[in-house]
Amino acid sequence: MGQTPRLSLLGVVLVMAFAYGVWIIVTSGQAASADACLGYALCR
Repeated sequence: MGQTPRLSLLGVVLVMAFAYGVWIIVTSGQAASADACLGYALCR
């Protein structure tokens, strides 16, 4: 309902950046609990 392409693109970039950060954490061998804590901190 009136979302601009720029806003939509920004949302996609944010999601990709978050997914990339999570991927880095997982591949670097961090604990799953640390990953969950980061997710809660970013989503709060």
